[in-house]
Amino acid sequence: TPTLITNTWWGNGKTFTEFNPYGKNPPGVEPALDFETYLVAGLAGLTRISNGKMPLYAYGAVNALGVATLGNELYNINSNTFKLQVEEAYAGIVGAKTTESGHLMRFLVSFGKQPYRIGNGMLICQIAGNGGLWGGMNAWPRFAGKWVGLAKFAYDKWRFEGFYIQPHDYEFNNSNTKMAGVNAEFNQSYGFSGGYTYLHVLDSKFPYFFPDYSQTTRKGLNAMNLRMQWMPKPTESFLYAKAEGGLQFNGKIPMLAYGMAFESGWQFGDVRMRPTISYRYSLLTGDDPKTDRFERWDILNSGDDVTTWVQGPLFKNILFNTNLEASRFQLQLFPKGWRMTGQYSFFQANQLNTVPSPPVGTFSDKQIGQELSLIVERFVSRNIYVRCMATSLWAGKGIKEVLPNPVTKPWTELIAMLKFSL
Repeated sequence: TPTLITNTWWGNGKTFTEFNPYGKNPPGVEPALDFETYLVAGLAGLTRISNGKMPLYAYGAVNALGVATLGNELYNINSNTFKLQVEEAYAGIVGAKTTESGHLMRFLVSFGKQPYRIGNGMLICQIAGNGGLWGGMNAWPRFAGKWVGLAKFAYDKWRFEGFYIQPHDYEFNNSNTKMAGVNAEFNQSYGFSGGYTYLHVLDSKFPYFFPDYSQTTRKGLNAMNLRMQWMPKPTESFLYAKAEGGLQFNGKIPMLAYGMAFESGWQFGDVRMRPTISYRYSLLTGDDPKTDRFERWDILNSGDDVTTWVQGPLFKNILFNTNLEASRFQLQLFPKGWRMTGQYSFFQANQLNTVPSPPVGTFSDKQIGQELSLIVERFVSRNIYVRCMATSLWAGKGIKEVLPNPVTKPWTELIAMLKFSL
Protein backbone atom coordinates (compact mmCIF):
# COMPACT_ATOMS: atom_id res chain seq x y z
CA THR A 1 0.00 0.00 0.00
CA PRO A 2 1.99 3.07 -1.16
CA THR A 3 0.66 6.39 0.20
CA LEU A 4 1.63 9.90 -0.88
CA ILE A 5 0.54 12.78 1.33
CA THR A 6 1.13 16.53 1.04
CA ASN A 7 0.42 19.45 3.37
CA THR A 8 -0.11 16.88 6.13
CA TRP A 9 -2.15 18.15 9.07
CA TRP A 10 -2.32 21.44 7.09
CA GLY A 11 1.21 22.18 8.29
CA ASN A 12 0.15 21.96 11.97
CA GLY A 13 1.29 18.41 12.70
CA LYS A 14 2.95 19.22 16.02
CA THR A 15 -0.33 20.65 17.33
CA PHE A 16 -2.42 17.64 16.29
CA THR A 17 0.03 14.96 17.44
CA GLU A 18 1.39 16.52 20.64
CA PHE A 19 -0.41 14.02 22.89
CA ASN A 20 -0.90 11.20 20.39
CA PRO A 21 0.24 7.72 21.44
CA TYR A 22 0.87 6.69 17.82
CA GLY A 23 3.66 9.21 17.30
CA LYS A 24 4.71 12.83 17.69
CA ASN A 25 6.98 13.41 14.69
CA PRO A 26 4.64 13.90 11.70
CA PRO A 27 5.53 14.97 8.15
CA GLY A 28 5.38 18.65 7.24
CA VAL A 29 3.85 20.39 4.23
CA GLU A 30 6.23 18.78 1.74
CA PRO A 31 5.21 15.56 -0.11
CA ALA A 32 5.78 12.46 2.03
CA LEU A 33 5.80 8.85 0.79
CA ASP A 34 4.93 5.79 2.85
CA PHE A 35 4.89 2.05 2.01
CA GLU A 36 2.93 -0.53 3.99
CA THR A 37 2.59 -4.24 3.45
CA TYR A 38 1.22 -7.14 5.45
CA LEU A 39 1.00 -10.91 5.20
CA VAL A 40 -1.56 -13.17 6.88
CA ALA A 41 -0.94 -16.91 7.06
CA GLY A 42 -2.48 -19.60 9.20
CA LEU A 43 -4.32 -22.87 9.62
CA ALA A 44 -8.00 -23.66 10.01
CA GLY A 45 -9.86 -26.89 10.52
CA LEU A 46 -13.34 -28.39 10.92
CA THR A 47 -14.35 -31.84 12.13
CA ARG A 48 -17.66 -33.54 12.89
CA ILE A 49 -18.12 -34.48 16.55
CA SER A 50 -21.77 -35.61 16.58
CA ASN A 51 -24.11 -37.34 14.12
CA GLY A 52 -27.44 -36.64 15.83
CA LYS A 53 -30.51 -34.91 14.46
CA MET A 54 -28.41 -31.74 14.39
CA PRO A 55 -24.85 -32.69 13.35
CA LEU A 56 -22.22 -30.83 15.38
CA TYR A 57 -18.82 -29.69 14.20
CA ALA A 58 -15.81 -28.41 16.10
CA TYR A 59 -13.69 -25.85 14.32
CA GLY A 60 -10.76 -23.55 14.97
CA ALA A 61 -8.24 -21.25 13.33
CA VAL A 62 -4.85 -19.68 14.04
CA ASN A 63 -3.58 -16.82 11.86
CA ALA A 64 -0.28 -14.96 12.13
CA LEU A 65 0.06 -11.39 10.86
CA GLY A 66 3.24 -9.60 9.84
CA VAL A 67 3.03 -5.84 9.13
CA ALA A 68 5.84 -3.67 7.77
CA THR A 69 5.93 0.13 7.34
CA LEU A 70 8.64 2.05 5.52
CA GLY A 71 8.74 5.80 4.98
CA ASN A 72 6.82 8.82 6.23
CA GLU A 73 3.77 7.52 8.06
CA LEU A 74 1.05 9.95 9.18
CA TYR A 75 2.38 10.32 12.73
CA ASN A 76 6.07 9.55 12.20
CA ILE A 77 8.59 10.53 9.54
CA ASN A 78 11.20 7.90 8.67
CA SER A 79 8.97 5.21 10.18
CA ASN A 80 10.61 1.81 9.72
CA THR A 81 8.62 -0.74 11.68
CA PHE A 82 7.92 -4.46 11.55
CA LYS A 83 5.48 -6.26 13.83
CA LEU A 84 4.67 -9.96 13.92
CA GLN A 85 1.58 -10.93 15.93
CA VAL A 86 -0.99 -13.67 16.31
CA GLU A 87 -3.98 -12.00 14.68
CA GLU A 88 -6.53 -14.79 15.24
CA ALA A 89 -6.65 -17.85 17.49
CA TYR A 90 -10.11 -19.19 18.28
CA ALA A 91 -12.18 -22.34 18.48
CA GLY A 92 -15.85 -23.18 18.54
CA ILE A 93 -18.75 -25.52 17.89
CA VAL A 94 -21.27 -25.07 15.08
CA GLY A 95 -24.41 -26.95 14.10
CA ALA A 96 -27.29 -26.68 11.63
CA LYS A 97 -30.45 -28.55 10.68
CA THR A 98 -33.51 -28.16 8.50
CA THR A 99 -36.82 -28.86 10.22
CA GLU A 100 -39.50 -31.06 8.73
CA SER A 101 -41.42 -27.92 7.78
CA GLY A 102 -38.40 -26.56 5.87
CA HIS A 103 -37.05 -24.00 8.32
CA LEU A 104 -33.28 -23.67 8.72
CA MET A 105 -31.82 -23.50 12.23
CA ARG A 106 -28.14 -22.78 12.97
CA PHE A 107 -26.10 -22.14 16.08
CA LEU A 108 -22.49 -21.28 16.85
CA VAL A 109 -20.46 -20.87 20.03
CA SER A 110 -16.86 -19.67 19.84
CA PHE A 111 -14.16 -18.08 21.98
CA GLY A 112 -10.70 -16.68 21.42
CA LYS A 113 -8.91 -13.95 19.49
CA GLN A 114 -11.33 -13.33 16.65
CA PRO A 115 -13.02 -10.48 14.73
CA TYR A 116 -16.60 -9.37 15.35
CA ARG A 117 -18.66 -6.67 13.69
CA ILE A 118 -22.24 -5.52 14.27
CA GLY A 119 -24.41 -4.04 11.53
CA ASN A 120 -22.92 -0.99 9.84
CA GLY A 121 -20.21 -0.56 12.46
CA MET A 122 -21.74 2.30 14.48
CA LEU A 123 -20.75 0.64 17.78
CA ILE A 124 -18.56 -2.37 16.98
CA CYS A 125 -16.42 -3.02 13.92
CA GLN A 126 -12.64 -2.91 14.20
CA ILE A 127 -11.81 -4.24 17.68
CA ALA A 128 -8.05 -3.99 17.23
CA GLY A 129 -5.50 -1.18 16.99
CA ASN A 130 -3.27 -0.23 14.05
CA GLY A 131 -0.44 2.24 13.58
CA GLY A 132 2.49 3.43 15.65
CA LEU A 133 5.07 0.74 16.35
CA TRP A 134 2.54 -1.84 15.15
CA GLY A 135 2.36 -0.31 11.66
CA GLY A 136 -0.56 -0.55 9.26
CA MET A 137 -2.06 2.92 9.83
CA ASN A 138 -3.27 3.07 6.21
CA ALA A 139 -3.77 -0.63 5.46
CA TRP A 140 -5.83 -1.36 8.64
CA PRO A 141 -5.05 -5.10 8.68
CA ARG A 142 -6.07 -5.88 12.29
CA PHE A 143 -9.70 -6.59 13.20
CA ALA A 144 -9.60 -9.31 15.88
CA GLY A 145 -10.27 -8.58 19.54
CA LYS A 146 -7.97 -9.82 22.30
CA TRP A 147 -10.70 -12.01 23.79
CA VAL A 148 -14.05 -12.46 22.08
CA GLY A 149 -16.79 -14.88 23.12
CA LEU A 150 -19.77 -15.38 20.79
CA ALA A 151 -23.01 -17.33 21.05
CA LYS A 152 -25.17 -17.17 17.93
CA PHE A 153 -28.51 -18.69 16.99
CA ALA A 154 -30.20 -18.21 13.64
CA TYR A 155 -33.67 -19.22 12.44
CA ASP A 156 -34.29 -18.58 8.76
CA LYS A 157 -33.78 -14.79 8.33
CA TRP A 158 -33.51 -14.05 12.07
CA ARG A 159 -30.25 -14.03 14.02
CA PHE A 160 -29.70 -13.62 17.78
CA GLU A 161 -26.25 -13.14 19.32
CA GLY A 162 -24.67 -12.74 22.70
CA PHE A 163 -21.12 -11.39 22.88
CA TYR A 164 -18.24 -10.62 25.22
CA ILE A 165 -15.39 -8.43 23.93
CA GLN A 166 -11.97 -7.30 25.09
CA PRO A 167 -10.56 -5.20 22.22
CA HIS A 168 -6.94 -5.70 21.17
CA ASP A 169 -5.89 -2.08 21.71
CA TYR A 170 -2.56 -0.61 20.63
CA GLU A 171 -0.13 -1.23 23.48
CA PHE A 172 0.44 2.48 24.21
CA ASN A 173 -3.26 3.28 24.00
CA ASN A 174 -4.72 0.35 25.93
CA SER A 175 -8.12 1.11 27.45
CA ASN A 176 -8.53 -2.28 29.20
CA THR A 177 -12.15 -2.26 28.08
CA LYS A 178 -14.40 -5.26 28.76
CA MET A 179 -17.95 -5.25 27.39
CA ALA A 180 -20.83 -7.61 26.85
CA GLY A 181 -24.16 -7.42 25.12
CA VAL A 182 -26.80 -8.83 22.80
CA ASN A 183 -27.61 -8.31 19.14
CA ALA A 184 -30.69 -9.26 17.09
CA GLU A 185 -31.06 -8.96 13.32
CA PHE A 186 -33.57 -9.66 10.58
CA ASN A 187 -31.82 -9.91 7.20
CA GLN A 188 -33.04 -10.58 3.70
CA SER A 189 -31.64 -9.85 0.26
CA TYR A 190 -34.46 -7.52 -0.73
CA GLY A 191 -37.09 -5.58 1.15
CA PHE A 192 -36.90 -4.59 4.81
CA SER A 193 -34.00 -5.53 7.11
CA GLY A 194 -33.19 -4.32 10.59
CA GLY A 195 -31.31 -4.90 13.82
CA TYR A 196 -30.96 -3.90 17.46
CA THR A 197 -27.91 -3.98 19.74
CA TYR A 198 -27.44 -3.38 23.45
CA LEU A 199 -24.06 -3.45 25.16
CA HIS A 200 -22.71 -2.70 28.64
CA VAL A 201 -19.13 -1.81 29.50
CA LEU A 202 -18.12 -3.94 32.48
CA ASP A 203 -14.75 -2.25 32.98
CA SER A 204 -12.59 0.30 31.19
CA LYS A 205 -9.88 2.91 31.65
CA PHE A 206 -10.85 4.78 28.46
CA PRO A 207 -11.01 8.44 29.57
CA TYR A 208 -13.95 10.84 29.36
CA PHE A 209 -12.74 14.45 29.47
CA PHE A 210 -14.88 17.30 30.75
CA PRO A 211 -14.43 20.88 29.43
CA ASP A 212 -12.01 21.71 32.30
CA TYR A 213 -9.94 18.60 31.38
CA SER A 214 -10.96 16.75 34.54
CA GLN A 215 -11.84 13.19 33.66
CA THR A 216 -13.63 9.97 34.48
CA THR A 217 -13.79 6.66 32.57
CA ARG A 218 -16.00 4.68 30.22
CA LYS A 219 -16.79 2.06 32.89
CA GLY A 220 -20.55 1.63 33.31
CA LEU A 221 -21.48 2.81 29.81
CA ASN A 222 -24.68 1.47 28.26
CA ALA A 223 -25.09 1.80 24.49
CA MET A 224 -27.97 0.93 22.17
CA ASN A 225 -28.22 0.91 18.39
CA LEU A 226 -31.34 0.49 16.24
CA ARG A 227 -30.93 0.19 12.45
CA MET A 228 -33.10 -0.54 9.46
CA GLN A 229 -32.96 -0.40 5.68
CA TRP A 230 -35.18 -0.77 2.64
CA MET A 231 -33.47 -2.38 -0.36
CA PRO A 232 -36.00 -3.32 -3.07
CA LYS A 233 -35.42 -6.06 -5.59
CA PRO A 234 -33.42 -4.51 -8.44
CA THR A 235 -35.46 -3.50 -11.43
CA GLU A 236 -34.49 -1.05 -14.12
CA SER A 237 -34.16 1.67 -11.46
CA PHE A 238 -34.90 1.73 -7.74
CA LEU A 239 -34.90 3.84 -4.57
CA TYR A 240 -33.24 2.61 -1.37
CA ALA A 241 -33.16 4.02 2.16
CA LYS A 242 -31.21 3.37 5.38
CA ALA A 243 -31.56 4.76 8.89
CA GLU A 244 -30.03 4.08 12.29
CA GLY A 245 -29.85 5.66 15.70
CA GLY A 246 -27.90 5.20 18.89
CA LEU A 247 -28.24 6.15 22.55
CA GLN A 248 -25.60 6.10 25.29
CA PHE A 249 -25.95 6.60 29.05
CA ASN A 250 -23.88 5.71 32.09
CA GLY A 251 -25.13 4.80 35.55
CA LYS A 252 -21.92 6.09 37.18
CA ILE A 253 -22.07 9.65 35.81
CA PRO A 254 -24.78 11.96 34.43
CA MET A 255 -24.47 11.11 30.74
CA LEU A 256 -26.77 11.21 27.73
CA ALA A 257 -25.32 11.05 24.21
CA TYR A 258 -26.97 10.13 20.94
CA GLY A 259 -26.19 9.57 17.29
CA MET A 260 -28.08 8.99 14.07
CA ALA A 261 -27.65 8.55 10.33
CA PHE A 262 -30.05 8.69 7.40
CA GLU A 263 -29.22 7.75 3.83
CA SER A 264 -31.26 7.55 0.65
CA GLY A 265 -30.26 6.95 -2.94
CA TRP A 266 -31.44 6.19 -6.43
CA GLN A 267 -29.87 3.75 -8.88
CA PHE A 268 -30.46 4.25 -12.60
CA GLY A 269 -30.43 0.63 -13.61
CA ASP A 270 -31.38 1.28 -17.24
CA VAL A 271 -28.49 3.72 -17.88
CA ARG A 272 -24.99 2.79 -18.96
CA MET A 273 -22.67 2.11 -15.95
CA ARG A 274 -25.76 2.06 -13.65
CA PRO A 275 -25.07 5.38 -11.85
CA THR A 276 -26.24 5.64 -8.24
CA ILE A 277 -26.64 8.97 -6.45
CA SER A 278 -27.16 9.20 -2.70
CA TYR A 279 -27.20 11.58 0.26
CA ARG A 280 -26.23 10.67 3.82
CA TYR A 281 -26.62 12.81 6.96
CA SER A 282 -25.13 11.76 10.28
CA LEU A 283 -24.97 13.35 13.71
CA LEU A 284 -22.94 12.33 16.78
CA THR A 285 -23.27 14.59 19.79
CA GLY A 286 -20.52 16.57 21.48
CA ASP A 287 -20.36 17.75 25.09
CA ASP A 288 -22.18 20.99 25.89
CA PRO A 289 -20.22 22.87 28.62
CA LYS A 290 -23.42 24.62 29.76
CA THR A 291 -25.03 21.42 31.07
CA ASP A 292 -24.24 19.15 34.03
CA ARG A 293 -24.44 16.08 31.79
CA PHE A 294 -21.71 14.51 29.67
CA GLU A 295 -23.01 14.41 26.08
CA ARG A 296 -19.98 13.49 23.97
CA TRP A 297 -20.69 10.36 21.89
CA ASP A 298 -18.31 7.51 22.80
CA ILE A 299 -16.67 6.15 19.65
CA LEU A 300 -16.31 2.65 21.18
CA ASN A 301 -14.94 0.51 18.29
CA SER A 302 -16.85 2.02 15.39
CA GLY A 303 -15.61 2.02 11.82
CA ASP A 304 -16.05 -0.08 8.65
CA ASP A 305 -15.39 1.89 5.44
CA VAL A 306 -15.81 5.31 3.84
CA THR A 307 -19.33 4.32 2.72
CA THR A 308 -20.55 3.98 6.35
CA TRP A 309 -18.90 5.04 9.63
CA VAL A 310 -15.48 6.16 8.43
CA GLN A 311 -16.61 9.68 7.63
CA GLY A 312 -13.87 11.06 5.44
CA PRO A 313 -10.61 9.17 4.70
CA LEU A 314 -8.59 12.14 5.99
CA PHE A 315 -11.11 13.85 8.25
CA LYS A 316 -11.31 10.73 10.43
CA ASN A 317 -7.87 11.76 11.72
CA ILE A 318 -9.32 15.07 12.98
CA LEU A 319 -12.58 13.88 14.53
CA PHE A 320 -13.41 10.20 14.48
CA ASN A 321 -17.11 9.54 15.00
CA THR A 322 -17.84 12.01 17.79
CA ASN A 323 -19.00 15.66 18.11
CA LEU A 324 -19.74 15.66 14.40
CA GLU A 325 -22.47 16.47 11.89
CA ALA A 326 -21.67 15.28 8.37
CA SER A 327 -23.45 15.62 5.03
CA ARG A 328 -22.19 13.32 2.29
CA PHE A 329 -23.13 13.45 -1.37
CA GLN A 330 -22.09 10.37 -3.32
CA LEU A 331 -22.03 9.23 -6.93
CA GLN A 332 -21.19 5.64 -7.86
CA LEU A 333 -20.59 4.23 -11.33
CA PHE A 334 -20.22 0.58 -12.27
CA PRO A 335 -18.21 0.19 -15.48
CA LYS A 336 -17.72 -3.44 -16.40
CA GLY A 337 -15.83 -5.09 -13.54
CA TRP A 338 -15.19 -1.82 -11.68
CA ARG A 339 -16.78 0.32 -9.00
CA MET A 340 -16.07 4.06 -8.99
CA THR A 341 -17.15 6.19 -6.01
CA GLY A 342 -17.01 9.97 -5.81
CA GLN A 343 -17.80 11.67 -2.50
CA TYR A 344 -18.18 15.23 -1.28
CA SER A 345 -18.51 15.62 2.49
CA PHE A 346 -19.29 18.74 4.52
CA PHE A 347 -18.38 18.58 8.22
CA GLN A 348 -19.69 20.61 11.14
CA ALA A 349 -19.00 20.31 14.86
CA ASN A 350 -22.02 19.51 17.00
CA GLN A 351 -20.47 21.54 19.84
CA LEU A 352 -17.67 24.13 19.76
CA ASN A 353 -16.18 22.42 22.82
CA THR A 354 -13.70 19.93 21.37
CA VAL A 355 -11.90 18.67 24.49
CA PRO A 356 -9.88 16.46 24.21
CA SER A 357 -9.53 16.07 20.44
CA PRO A 358 -8.26 17.77 18.39
CA PRO A 359 -6.05 19.56 20.92
CA VAL A 360 -7.34 23.08 20.34
CA GLY A 361 -9.89 23.15 23.19
CA THR A 362 -12.60 25.08 21.36
CA PHE A 363 -13.52 25.54 17.71
CA SER A 364 -14.18 29.13 16.65
CA ASP A 365 -17.03 28.11 14.34
CA LYS A 366 -19.10 24.99 13.71
CA GLN A 367 -17.92 24.75 10.07
CA ILE A 368 -14.77 22.61 10.34
CA GLY A 369 -14.07 20.92 7.01
CA GLN A 370 -14.89 19.79 3.48
CA GLU A 371 -13.54 16.68 1.80
CA LEU A 372 -13.55 15.43 -1.78
CA SER A 373 -12.69 11.79 -2.53
CA LEU A 374 -12.49 9.48 -5.52
CA ILE A 375 -12.22 5.70 -5.07
CA VAL A 376 -11.71 3.21 -7.90
CA GLU A 377 -11.79 -0.51 -7.06
CA ARG A 378 -12.07 -3.89 -8.71
CA PHE A 379 -11.87 -7.61 -8.02
CA VAL A 380 -9.53 -8.53 -10.84
CA SER A 381 -10.10 -12.18 -10.03
CA ARG A 382 -11.29 -14.31 -7.12
CA ASN A 383 -7.83 -13.84 -5.58
CA ILE A 384 -6.86 -10.27 -6.49
CA TYR A 385 -8.43 -6.99 -5.38
CA VAL A 386 -7.16 -3.50 -6.30
CA ARG A 387 -8.17 -0.13 -4.93
CA CYS A 388 -6.94 3.41 -5.62
CA MET A 389 -8.07 6.50 -3.71
CA ALA A 390 -7.44 10.24 -4.04
CA THR A 391 -8.60 12.61 -1.29
CA SER A 392 -8.38 16.34 -0.56
CA LEU A 393 -9.43 17.90 2.76
CA TRP A 394 -10.01 21.63 3.20
CA ALA A 395 -9.95 23.03 6.73
CA GLY A 396 -13.08 24.88 7.79
CA LYS A 397 -13.27 28.24 9.51
CA GLY A 398 -13.71 26.67 12.94
CA ILE A 399 -10.32 24.91 12.70
CA LYS A 400 -8.30 27.40 10.64
CA GLU A 401 -8.87 30.23 13.09
CA VAL A 402 -7.54 28.32 16.11
CA LEU A 403 -4.45 26.67 14.59
CA PRO A 404 -1.07 28.33 15.25
CA ASN A 405 0.15 28.13 11.62
CA PRO A 406 -1.91 29.62 8.77
CA VAL A 407 -3.81 27.19 6.52
CA THR A 408 -3.94 28.10 2.81
CA LYS A 409 -3.94 24.76 0.98
CA PRO A 410 -5.83 21.47 1.31
CA TRP A 411 -4.35 18.33 2.83
CA THR A 412 -4.17 15.70 0.07
CA GLU A 413 -3.55 11.96 -0.04
CA LEU A 414 -3.11 9.33 -2.77
CA ILE A 415 -3.31 5.62 -1.87
CA ALA A 416 -3.00 2.46 -3.97
CA MET A 417 -3.82 -0.95 -2.53
CA LEU A 418 -3.35 -4.47 -3.87
CA LYS A 419 -4.67 -7.52 -2.00
CA PHE A 420 -3.91 -11.10 -2.96
CA SER A 421 -5.50 -14.10 -1.25
CA LEU A 422 -5.36 -17.85 -1.88
